Amino acid sequence: MAKKEKRRIVLTEGSKYSLKSLGSRDHMIETTGSFVGYTTIGSEEALCMELDGSHKGMKGKVRLIPVHMVVALDIVTEAKPKEPKRPESVPEAPQYFG
Repeated sequence: MAKKEKRRIVLTEGSKYSLKSLGSRDHMIETTGSFVGYTTIGSEEALCMELDGSHKGMKGKVRLIPVHMVVALDIVTEAKPKEPKRPESVPEAPQYFG
């Protein structure tokens, strides 16, 4: 019997997510939009989310959410991961044959 391959979840740029994060003791902050990357705030890592139309006048703004404040994250749509491009200015390593 073939073993089922495990799916690896990775946050990819351009994917749409809906997440809840801690706001205050009695309040959660709901964020929906596109993931645009990671950054740091001091020594803390944060998710960068471009807000969608559900945030009224804030559509298109980028919200930084410290990773340790995320309570739940729902994947709405997944974008395919981009293949890393090799810079054209870097020549390939030489190959030697003995």
